[in-house]
Amino acid sequence: MTSMAATAKELAEQYGDPAWRRKFVDLTDLLQILADCIIPNDYSIPDGMSSALVLTEAGTRMKDRLIRKEHVPIKEAHLMCALTVGHDELFLDVEETDLDKLSNLIEGQLRSRRIRFPFSYGRKLYDAYGRLFEDEKDVLTTDETLQLIEAVPDGVYQYGKYVLGPYGLLQSRAERHVRFSRVVPAYHCSQPTCKSVHQVRLSTGYDAPINDERKKLRRILDESIGKAADWWGLALEVDNFAGAFYADHHAATLVGLLGDAVSDGELRHLLMFLLDGTKGEFRAAVADLLLTGPAEKMVEGLGRDKMQQLVLLANEEWISRGLDRLVHAGTIEVPRGEVRRPVTNIRNRSGAFQLTPELGHLGVRFVSDDPGFASLRERELLDRLYLRDNETDTEELDWQLRGFDSEDLDERLENFFRSTDPRSALTRMILARKTNMIAACEYVGIEDGAHLSDELLVETVLWKLGFDVRIEQDSHGRFWDLHQRISALTQASRISGIGESETFRGVASAFFNELEGLLADALAFSTWVLLVDHTSQRFPFSYNDADDRAVALGLLQAAHQESGNIAEEFDFGSDRLELYALIRGFEVLAKKLDTVKAQQSSLNRPSNDIPDFDGKTAIKEFVFKSCVPYLNLTEAAQDRLVKGLKSISAGLLHPVEVHQVRNDYSHYRRTSPEIERMVRALDAIRDAVKELENLGLARLLCFPAGFESDAWGRSKHRFSGPRSVEHLFARPSKFDWMGLPDLQTSQYIVRAAVFAEPNEVLRFTPRFESEFSRMWADYPARRQSGPVAGAPSEESGPHVTNVGMQTGRTAE
Repeated sequence: MTSMAATAKELAEQYGDPAWRRKFVDLTDLLQILADCIIPNDYSIPDGMSSALVLTEAGTRMKDRLIRKEHVPIKEAHLMCALTVGHDELFLDVEETDLDKLSNLIEGQLRSRRIRFPFSYGRKLYDAYGRLFEDEKDVLTTDETLQLIEAVPDGVYQYGKYVLGPYGLLQSRAERHVRFSRVVPAYHCSQPTCKSVHQVRLSTGYDAPINDERKKLRRILDESIGKAADWWGLALEVDNFAGAFYADHHAATLVGLLGDAVSDGELRHLLMFLLDGTKGEFRAAVADLLLTGPAEKMVEGLGRDKMQQLVLLANEEWISRGLDRLVHAGTIEVPRGEVRRPVTNIRNRSGAFQLTPELGHLGVRFVSDDPGFASLRERELLDRLYLRDNETDTEELDWQLRGFDSEDLDERLENFFRSTDPRSALTRMILARKTNMIAACEYVGIEDGAHLSDELLVETVLWKLGFDVRIEQDSHGRFWDLHQRISALTQASRISGIGESETFRGVASAFFNELEGLLADALAFSTWVLLVDHTSQRFPFSYNDADDRAVALGLLQAAHQESGNIAEEFDFGSDRLELYALIRGFEVLAKKLDTVKAQQSSLNRPSNDIPDFDGKTAIKEFVFKSCVPYLNLTEAAQDRLVKGLKSISAGLLHPVEVHQVRNDYSHYRRTSPEIERMVRALDAIRDAVKELENLGLARLLCFPAGFESDAWGRSKHRFSGPRSVEHLFARPSKFDWMGLPDLQTSQYIVRAAVFAEPNEVLRFTPRFESEFSRMWADYPARRQSGPVAGAPSEESGPHVTNVGMQTGRTAE
């Protein structure tokens, strides 16, 4: 008997029997399922529940008191005591309780839908809420909650080893804690600058007797002399919750990533891998659920809810390995640069380090918002590569750290870590010997690093540790290489007559093809940046070359037709634009910008699209008052952009017609072209492309390169790009609630598009065409109006915070 308030550790010392502990953990997991479920107001406790849950003498005394003095019905009194687990004494007889009977009862309740869990992963619940409810809500009534649950599949969650879902209650090979929360992601508000998925609280049947009578037990326990022991904490202590909680790689579960960022087809392929790639172990786990046969046939026709429940029967290592293999094989196509992460469930993070799962072209990983977290992992990895109690290892480490002064080997390793960039440090240490490569791969979860090239191995380790792997150093790199080569050949032709050689013509043809691609890309991007209302887009300030290029060139075509220029016929929507049309396109865009400036008053943003904070505070401001981005820029920026666009077009046409020089050199002719014309053309091309890059109208990706802060809360964020491009953002700022990308993300920075001095400019993240992007097409679906709720997100405006059966555990 525990007379004083016992802590979890004290209880763990008292209850040391391993079998009792294991059963206690499983019992509390089953009770938590009952605590978290949604029930209707007419819910009745099934027969057999009282016989499955056996009470101790203390539990029986409390039950009798509830029945005699508080007039609580017998079944409700019994289950209320069981759900409480205990107070100063344990209410449940763990040894006598029948777990099999209890789990069968819960499974029956799940299958009969007397207890409910909604499927809250992906967009099914989000879309269902949008169909059912027009307004923004903080809380749904019980009837509204059940209406929403009916519109989505059965929820898939895991409590320890128990996985619930459409198959009922199953037991997994791996224990996880993926609990259902009644606060679910439901909608986007009407404010265009808000990025948050707002949550709504679901209601269980509080009028059901099991919940309605609960207040009587709470009152008795509150008035009791004895203090409550930490019985739920004991379950966590026994389950080594703290050990998992503080893990830096495996505290998180992949279920959020699978639910939000893997398509149905991709999830099906993952199941096929688990069936064929785990030496029969996963097949054995699902033998009673699926017909035997080829993996493809076994998973054919399964819905997403069933597939997700089946996947949770596997351990995390199998799932991670499967995702990595499928990505590397191209079965799951992740474009280089795309990073998939949970969308509606982005708030669901794990462990002390708040880990979030991500999937990129190098596989799966877990990351933290802590900017130094990846470096801490790197430091731990460096420590693991050499054993300090092995003389050979210490000698090898001593050799690798030559040049770093210190008598102490660990201090030298620390100096090496502090003074060497991660890529160089890992390249030097991992590639030093095979055992280091193997140790590094084991630490970060790379299955077979020996088959990777040195560069890819290091890049994958960096990715797995959580570092930003730069996806594209210079999208104009090939152009400038060809420009240098053709310039050298042109100079040589003055002396050697090489101008008619196959080498010269081949390089010239490749160069002009590259130029056409560069100009087409820049023309589309420039038009999109300056004319499309980014605030109102489904993906604000995010550029997808496949979709947005077509939109931009359509706008440019309309601008040309509106200009009244009947002397020239351009088809900017054509798949193959001639060089002359591309050159003239920049002038067409410049003239369109002059036109919209004259129409400024008719292009103002509707007042109901202006964020609520604008005009209500002096320290934050929304300056995107026009639907045309160009009109939101400063006068100086507008002038610079128009002059720059006109100079690009003019410079490529006068004094030398670059498109004509292109024709002379890309097509065979009997007479040698004029070399001097080529020299002038190359100079003009160089100046035009440099101007595009200087204006920021070329899609050159810039990366976060530095961060500085001071004791007064001021910070500087430095970005760098190709050819020494740099841009600095200062925070805090009046203009950081306008929905632009956060400053931890690689982005296109349009340096000339200044909307606030000195350096607040338009900037955009790249968006990719993939299964992931198709999953989230037509998302977000914003509400038309209504009160807002939710939490602020970086670079977006603020919002007012959102204002089952019950156990003794503290509510989340």
